[in-house]
Amino acid sequence: MKHSLYLRLLVSASLILLICLGAIGFSINKAFVKTQQQVLDKRLQSSVYTLLAVTSFVDGQLQVSDWLLDPKLDTPDSGSYAQIIGINQDFIWKSGFLSQVLPIKQPLATGEKRFQLDQINGKSFYSFMMTVAWDDEDGKEHQYVVQAIEDLASYHQHLVQFQHRIIVWLVSLGLALLLIQAAVLYWGLLPIRQVAEQVRQIEHGKQANLSGYYPPELSILTNGINKMIASQHRQLERYRNSLGDLAHSLKTPLAILRGLDPNPELQTQVDRMADIVNYQLQRAATAGQSVLPEAIYLSPLIQKITSALGKVYRDKRIKLTLNIKTNSFFYGDKDDIMELLGNLLDNAFKWCQSQVAVDITVISEQLQICISDDGAGIPKEKIEAVLIRGGRADEHISGHGIGLAMVKYIVESYQGRLDITQSDWGGAKICVNLTGGVD
Repeated sequence: MKHSLYLRLLVSASLILLICLGAIGFSINKAFVKTQQQVLDKRLQSSVYTLLAVTSFVDGQLQVSDWLLDPKLDTPDSGSYAQIIGINQDFIWKSGFLSQVLPIKQPLATGEKRFQLDQINGKSFYSFMMTVAWDDEDGKEHQYVVQAIEDLASYHQHLVQFQHRIIVWLVSLGLALLLIQAAVLYWGLLPIRQVAEQVRQIEHGKQANLSGYYPPELSILTNGINKMIASQHRQLERYRNSLGDLAHSLKTPLAILRGLDPNPELQTQVDRMADIVNYQLQRAATAGQSVLPEAIYLSPLIQKITSALGKVYRDKRIKLTLNIKTNSFFYGDKDDIMELLGNLLDNAFKWCQSQVAVDITVISEQLQICISDDGAGIPKEKIEAVLIRGGRADEHISGHGIGLAMVKYIVESYQGRLDITQSDWGGAKICVNLTGGVD
């Protein structure tokens, strides 16, 4: 599957951008979670220290003063709680809205501190605890675990809200960056599109070479293409001049040979020599094809050729059927396609009884030209013979047998394909596949 350079770069850059934004989002979320954990740890420690500041041991009993207590401990749905438990797990004190005492999973030594995650009735609690000791009037030591507790529901809610905001911001930023990236890539690749469009104009014969200013990275390419086009034009001109000189120099000797002897056999051989010379000259001419062939529109060419052949074979009253898209074109040399169509159509008009059809289809930049007739057709055993120079399907019909050989050579020179089958009328159907298209 073919994809444009712009699409490839856009998709690749977009994937990299998405990966980077994902990594950024993951890092921000991880940093936020870590920061929230640290804030929670410090808040719980602060709550424990505040609770210790308002707790005293009087007459063998712990007493907690409310006047300096954290107000969140007495606020409904605040998610903050506290409790003090004796070292023997006997209950001493809890804040007003703590529904039940959280158990101490493992005993702590005096002065030991611990963060702990608890799960009670499907709810998550996170706590900070430490063990402290008070001496009574008799000097006896009493140990208690002081614990500040945080309901993680609000913590998770804040975390989800933050993650949602991060996702919204990253998606918005990603879309903005994608649009900017698409615009930058479009602007950056604009010179390449301009080169491609100018090459297309050259192919269609609308301009002779590449023009305009291009960045240094492309100027080497455009200058090289212009030099190559100029060189090919000069080479093609030399070929044409040489061929013209050769054709002119052979014209007089062949005319003299025709006048020396009226022998029909000699005249036939002279005519054949002339055709063979033309064939070889055409072979040499195709070696000078342009590096950037033009787009030759087929409809007007076929109309011109069939119009001329209709006059030549007017006595046969041929019914011509054309199935051609007016904007179908062939990439190559105009003389080549004229020679190819001329030979095929001339054969069809010559051999048909009364009907000739021309069908042109285009599939995936492949041009298929099919010419059918209702004549006697070409037997399978003679197909190879008619494609050889000098071979003819019927020796009683005038001609020198190089038309289809010329067609075969032109098709092969364009890496095309030539097929000879039977038409729906029982005559010959000759199809050639070449590079072309539809505008």
